[in-house]
Amino acid sequence: MSNIVTPAVGRGVEPFSITISHVEEDGAAHAVLVFLEQECNLVGWIVQEVLALLPNREIWRLTLTGDVAATVNEIQGRSMASAYTTDRGTGHVGGVTLPRADGTFDIVIGIEHLVNPIGDSLEFARLADNAIATGRHLGRHEAGHVLLSLRGESAENYRDLPSLDPIAAGLAPAVAAFMEDFRIERHVREHAPPVFSHLDGLQGSLEHLSSELMAAKASWSSNFEEAIDRSDKVIGDFVRVISYLSAELGLDIDGQPVVPNTAPLHWDRYLGNEWLEWSAAFHRLRPVDEVMALNELSEVLGELCELVVDWAAEIGYARGHAEDGREYAYWTEDKY
Repeated sequence: MSNIVTPAVGRGVEPFSITISHVEEDGAAHAVLVFLEQECNLVGWIVQEVLALLPNREIWRLTLTGDVAATVNEIQGRSMASAYTTDRGTGHVGGVTLPRADGTFDIVIGIEHLVNPIGDSLEFARLADNAIATGRHLGRHEAGHVLLSLRGESAENYRDLPSLDPIAAGLAPAVAAFMEDFRIERHVREHAPPVFSHLDGLQGSLEHLSSELMAAKASWSSNFEEAIDRSDKVIGDFVRVISYLSAELGLDIDGQPVVPNTAPLHWDRYLGNEWLEWSAAFHRLRPVDEVMALNELSEVLGELCELVVDWAAEIGYARGHAEDGREYAYWTEDKY
């Protein structure tokens, strides 16, 4: 673990010290990161995006790491039994924000897409530009989580919805987190757009959804609880995909949800009939730089949780309670 000091970035922004963790173990990654910092002021660009939302430098610290999970475990003192994981189904965590008991925050950003930036260009200048764009996007995104927490609008403040059906209410913690990401992405895509597109991974996400539901249907009679867990997880993972995709595609000039120009395989099967409803529901949320009341957030959360249950049943995974109070789960399609 080491520290570097970024040069000043912009008028009135003084040099800033950040932590570098789990990078020196990978000689190639370390060399690229050093170059990007010394020649392209990578860290300075990231810090500038964080400052755009969090001008008070006393409340946050920044760490760039070659191993997000290991760094989170170190900062939070996690044991192996409760170790942090960056796996998100078909997605992967590029950064994380960790609140401290003293009211400060650790912003942790992985270097994977900085030293190996997304894109098929072999031009070094283009690769460096992509690394900077990705770093700026991740920096402002994580700053958005801090901003919501400071305003009392983070997910844990409105995710308890006892009035909902228990199945829908059980989804609230995960869906509230997706709402938070959506609000942040609406803002960040305008001010620090990434070089990547969630459309590029949509085909894989749809195939993952299809294969996991098919596997759950094939195994439910031998291990019912495992089939439910498997289905619940893939449904949650895909709702996360929907939240990011809604933020990326946005609304057209008439305020209507935008549909992909080219629909991937399985789009009609899993999203075609419900996409407008999904995107419209998420777009009831204002961007992270605009305040929302907790009752507004709770209302959207309730709508989205009920939408998840209805949509899952529509695509062939029905969850609910029987008249005697017992939970049930049915895989109603022959193929997924």
